[in-house]
Amino acid sequence: MTLVATAALFAARLTASPVWRATVTPLASIVGSGFLVSFPPLTHDLGSYAVIAMAGLVVFAYLLGGAIRFNILHGEPLLFAKDGRGWLAFLERSAASGSTPARLSGHRPD
Repeated sequence: MTLVATAALFAARLTASPVWRATVTPLASIVGSGFLVSFPPLTHDLGSYAVIAMAGLVVFAYLLGGAIRFNILHGEPLLFAKDGRGWLAFLERSAASGSTPARLSGHRPD
């Protein structure tokens, strides 16, 4: 299974793709830098358990990336919705201006 996955990831058609290179290059840089920075302190503090801690960091980073991907997929369209669902943009503008949504809408609390 590992050999099949490796062959698929290094296939000439995939590696020549500009989208693949645009995705892999920044990720490789980020992951490499993360390992360079975090592994020595983990090794110093945890000794042989540093590998397990690093695996935990990788899982955490993957889950955090999943949350970011979810927000991009589902939250971004709300910022620019033209069909009345642009409430997120309204809240964003109100936060940027320092006003409360009630003040911007003209609503006065009783």
